Order: sequence, then structure tokens, then C-alpha cells
Amino acid sequence: MTPKRRPFGIDFSGARLAGKAIWIAEGRLDGRNRVELVDCCPASALPDSGADRALALAALRRLIAGTPDGIFGCDFPVGLPRAVLEGADWKGFIGGFHRHEHAEAFRENCRRLAKGKEIRRDTDRIAKTPFCAWNLRLYRQTYHGLADIVAPLHRERLASVISVEPPHPRRAWIVETCPASVLKRLDLYRSYKGRSPSARSMRRDIVTALIERGYLLSPSRSQRDRLIEDQGGDALDSVIACLAAGATLRQLNGPIGETDRIEGKVFFEL
Repeated sequence: MTPKRRPFGIDFSGARLAGKAIWIAEGRLDGRNRVELVDCCPASALPDSGADRALALAALRRLIAGTPDGIFGCDFPVGLPRAVLEGADWKGFIGGFHRHEHAEAFRENCRRLAKGKEIRRDTDRIAKTPFCAWNLRLYRQTYHGLADIVAPLHRERLASVISVEPPHPRRAWIVETCPASVLKRLDLYRSYKGRSPSARSMRRDIVTALIERGYLLSPSRSQRDRLIEDQGGDALDSVIACLAAGATLRQLNGPIGETDRIEGKVFFEL
């Protein structure tokens, strides 16, 4: 079931101009499970896309739906803590997600159910993700990832969400990953976002380490420059998500606990 999948990484955003902030990396696995970088670009570069969030997310949905042999590593939560699910399983939760009319309503509902606390899932604690799903820095990303990507693709049976449902062989697969968690696992988590010389140097060191440790085949000079020169670190994050997506293919036969089937699971091991 795992061989021929093409790995993709999506550094996601729920910002108003998400087309500029979302980056997508496409890879190809070689015989040693290393990822060769095929392309890396912002979502605004997709067909019929643009900087506007609605345009970019519609284009991203089309990409996923139109790539049934792809496995997409997405850096937003695919589920919420059991404590705010009001007894629903994952399918009930995602099927009713439309009741949240906008991101702010989603956040307020989570805060109400959690009595103002920022509750983490078991998988967040294991993967050491930086934020709760409705944290002020993440809630728009969570909301739009669920409302505009996962829910419609699941409803239309165009994608399988790995860990919460069986992977369908003729649909795209979506896996949750977190670049920060991957870097923590590899002991490479340093400040790498920003325009400072030290941040740029760290982006270069991360790329070099991923190549030297055998996860990433050496990219072309132009690709490497793009990963290093992108000051927001979004291009690099999309590649790390792509590596995690590729690595997930080797982990699908492992055990999935009941909590992961309800709350989702972060795949962060390379």
C-alpha cells in the first residue's frame, strides 16, 4: 500500500493573504527513501490561484483532490482534544464542523468548552507541538485547515485523513505534521525565521543537516537558495513537512491508539 505515493509538504496559513504565506513542496522518493525535491512554491503559483485566501485554498483543494497518488503533510491540526468534542467521534466532529461560521466563533467555542484553558491532545504532548489548536497564534490556521481543506475533501470522499480513518488506495492521503516537532526530534530546533544573518545561517545549517543525514537529496542550486533566502522559513517548513509525509509511509503499519483515532495524530519522525 505504501510504495508509489508522492510526498508533498504544505506549510499552511489562514491569513487573509494566505496565497503568499502557504508554501507547497513536492517530492519524489528514491530507492533509499530519501526525498528528491521536485518543486517548492507558494500557493499563489498554483493554477487559478492568487494571494487571496479563498482563491489559494480552493486551488490547494484542487491540487490535493487531483493527486490521488499523493500523501500531503499538512502543518495544521486535523482534530481537537477529546475534551472539546462533546462526545463526538472524529467523523461526527468533522461532519459538523460547518457550524463554526468563522475562525473567531471556532476559537470562542473551544475556549468555552475548555473553560478558558488551552488543552492539548495526547499527540501534541508527545510531538512537543508549540501551541494548542485554538491558541491565538494558531486558531485561524486550525480553522481554515479544517473548514476549507479537510472537511470538504472528506465530505466529497476525495482524501483520506491518516490516523483517524483507513487510507483509501484511490484517494489522496492527508497526514498532520509539524515542522517544529520534526526539528526538535532531530535536535535542529534553533531560531531560523527572520532576516538576521544568524537566522539565514541556521536555515542553511538545517538544509545541510537534512542532506547529510540522508533525508533529503541535495537540491539544485536554485532550490537550495530559495530554502535559505526565504526569510519567513515557509519554504523550508514545506520541505520538512514533505519529508515527514514521505516518512509516514514507513509508519502506517504501526499501532494507532484510540485517542489518535478520535483526536488525530502528529507524524514527526523521519
